[in-house]
Amino acid sequence: MNFLRRLAIACSGIVLVVLCGGSAFSQQVDTLRLIKIGDTYRPIDDSTMIYHLGAVVIGSRVRRIRTANTFQQITLNSITDLDAVNVSEFGPLIPSGFVQTNSRGESLLYLRNSGERQVALFFDGALLNIPWDNRIDLDLIPASALGSLSISKGAVSTVYGANVMGGAVNMITRSLGKPGRFTEIDFQAGNAGRLGAEAVQLGRSDSFQYLAAVGYSSRDGIPLSGKADLPFGQSDPDVRTNTDMNRFNAFGRGVFTLENGTTLALSASYVDAEKGIAPEGHKPPGTPTIRYWRYPDWRNLMLVGSIGSKQGSDRNRGYRVAIWMNRFEQGIVSFESDKYETPNAGQDDKDMTLGSRLVLRNQVGASEVRFSLNGSHSRHRQVVREADSGSDQTFAQVLGSTGIEADIRPGGPVWYSAGLNLDIQAIPNADGFETPDAEIEFGGMFGAVYPATPNWTVRASAGRKSRFPTMRERYADGLGRFIVNPDLVSEHALLGEAGLKFSRLANRIELIAFAGLTSNTIDQEVIRIHDETKRIRVNLGGSRSFGLELDLAMRPAQGLLIQANGMINHLRAQDRETGAYDRRLTERPNTLASITSTYNHHSGFTGMFSIVYTGEAFSLDDSGKFVSLAPSAVLSGRAGYRFHIGRSPSVIVEIFGRINNAFDALVENQLGLPGPGRSVLAGVKTAL
Repeated sequence: MNFLRRLAIACSGIVLVVLCGGSAFSQQVDTLRLIKIGDTYRPIDDSTMIYHLGAVVIGSRVRRIRTANTFQQITLNSITDLDAVNVSEFGPLIPSGFVQTNSRGESLLYLRNSGERQVALFFDGALLNIPWDNRIDLDLIPASALGSLSISKGAVSTVYGANVMGGAVNMITRSLGKPGRFTEIDFQAGNAGRLGAEAVQLGRSDSFQYLAAVGYSSRDGIPLSGKADLPFGQSDPDVRTNTDMNRFNAFGRGVFTLENGTTLALSASYVDAEKGIAPEGHKPPGTPTIRYWRYPDWRNLMLVGSIGSKQGSDRNRGYRVAIWMNRFEQGIVSFESDKYETPNAGQDDKDMTLGSRLVLRNQVGASEVRFSLNGSHSRHRQVVREADSGSDQTFAQVLGSTGIEADIRPGGPVWYSAGLNLDIQAIPNADGFETPDAEIEFGGMFGAVYPATPNWTVRASAGRKSRFPTMRERYADGLGRFIVNPDLVSEHALLGEAGLKFSRLANRIELIAFAGLTSNTIDQEVIRIHDETKRIRVNLGGSRSFGLELDLAMRPAQGLLIQANGMINHLRAQDRETGAYDRRLTERPNTLASITSTYNHHSGFTGMFSIVYTGEAFSLDDSGKFVSLAPSAVLSGRAGYRFHIGRSPSVIVEIFGRINNAFDALVENQLGLPGPGRSVLAGVKTAL
């Protein structure tokens, strides 16, 4: 789909959303258009319902507030203040989280330095990761329909299913808390050809609520820091080579509530994009491992349906069933040089995944027991085209998980949590390779929460989690970059953490100590075959991770919110030759820190200032040596003005300007792949 066609569809969708807004409901509730929080006016409620259908974990209100493992929420206001068009821009909001762009051009999330394949991403409770490689490019996931993020770390709930050794993130769509309707239209433009247009409408009556969103975004490329040293593949001093992108997205969701309280939900999400990826600028032309790639096609269609019983304090039993279908397609074209004129290879990938989840709960007094059953079937087909050869392969995977867990309050103030899970993976079709035996892993968790005072809470948890190697890790050569290793085995980790939290009104501070002892850690090594450098994924003996995490929020004055988070982490893997735990893991920073100050004045003025610090990390060069990636500090700022047009109902308009990486700091994500330099954008947000 070319640029003009995508832009026309996006504009048509925005007009359709606005026109539908006029007739969605016969009565409009003005209070939902403008929410007053102190002296700050917001165009929509910032709360997410405790029993939102999109939440993976269903349980009591206490379960959601007091969990033995780390559970954190990112609210709508924080998301809105980012002016983000992609989920990849959410990284600074997530405590101990960062987003890194790899040599394939994929923006991936890491939690507490756990690998991206160890972190499960969900969209309204449905698994978003593509099972072929158990990850997804966040740069191509739109942000407009999202209302909140829930992040679970440590020994997470068994309800999430398999492959959550590094944690789970659930992206929850926006919803209204009361009957009415709300429409938001955003436009923004910036340097390096950045353009974005989005429209979102929400509506709710007594028995039905819906959300519709449509958007289009594009860029000529990613701004390049003037401090970047890229001797190869970079002729433009301002924009990174081959980093343009065009994306169209649409989303719709409807929720029906029956008279007995049963809820039925249906949603559909579609993304159609194309983009280029930057070449590794430290490698000279002709280096065999360098990627001169483009993605001319990237499409993802997800359909989700769910049914759940009524939730509430008067309901001791409950259930929820969810099913989803995900169809993913991407095309890769490899070129001979950084001119991107002559293709020399290509690959077309098609994935079809069917998944389901059943959760049953039973509450007895103050305690609750939950049973969960997760399952999915995924089929991957890849067609490789090379100058003198090619291949057409099909792989299939079946993934299952069952678990039981309980929140127990035997008497007194202490809450206990305990759970057991059993995960299984089978690969019935390993085209061209020997079909492996089914793999089974077990896990469990135990924890306690002690509310020492109304403001102070102490908690601790420990457990065992695992991750199966993906089909891509075992069987794909990355268009000649990797040596395949079908003998990879599962990673598994013993996880532990302890937290101390103080909360009072809108202020909170939490300090968390965490540790992880991982066996069979999967990482990359460099080998030489016939004078040619290749990479291979291997199981290391294990790895050890110890760290501290900080999460803070406070409101020292009316309209002023200060949020901060940070992480200090010591992570080492076992050297396969010496047995010592002194081997580094690639691109894992030892320190992360973020502080954001947001101010909203009753006159309509808004301001934001943030600092994001990323500590030293190490990258693997083509000789197999680890090379230091320098620390960086990125300063960003935002200013806006919100005003009203008309009265009862009124239109709320915000005009804003934003500068990211104001001092053009060099951010080294990976060797030869610097992060974005200074960018400037301005826009208009309109709430109807």
